[in-house]
Amino acid sequence: MTVDGTTLLRYDNYTDAETPGESRHHRHHYRDGVEDIEFTSLRNHIQRFKAEVDQIHDERI
Repeated sequence: MTVDGTTLLRYDNYTDAETPGESRHHRHHYRDGVEDIEFTSLRNHIQRFKAEVDQIHDERI
């Protein structure tokens, strides 16, 4: 999240009113919007998230 409150990246594992029609596992990306993601394991999920955080950091500095 940025200083002004903008969400850069968020992974969710539930569907709510904000994301109707999305699968249980999905991500919110500041540039790409909301996308379904496949959950294969917690380790893979964390690795993907960390890689995306690093990429966003590199893009925004």
